[in-house]
Amino acid sequence: MNRYAFALLVGALALAPVAPRAQTTVTVYTFATVDAISLQVGSSAVVGKLVVRGILQGEAAPVDRSFTFYASSDPSGVVLETCARMATLAMEKPGQYAFQVDDLPGYTNYPRCKLSRANL
Repeated sequence: MNRYAFALLVGALALAPVAPRAQTTVTVYTFATVDAISLQVGSSAVVGKLVVRGILQGEAAPVDRSFTFYASSDPSGVVLETCARMATLAMEKPGQYAFQVDDLPGYTNYPRCKLSRANL
């Protein structure tokens, strides 16, 4: 009888609905222009911060946005340096490139940067 009860329990669990995983909210910032960039050195837990000043697509006034790169996801700072280079290129050639940053929450994630030609 124990085997039957166990099999019944396993079967019921297999058919039970699974709760969906919580989705990570990604905030996307697309800068039409980049006016200034600054890098801030971090601590042992934070590699650094990239602060970008510019005009977001669809907006008229410049804004400052700060993106944190944690040591747990970017220990050598390579991603931070690469994002800074992309932002610099967008700043050097205004109107030719759009600089996009996908900011993921949490210390195990790092911002993802993308540089693309602006739609002229």
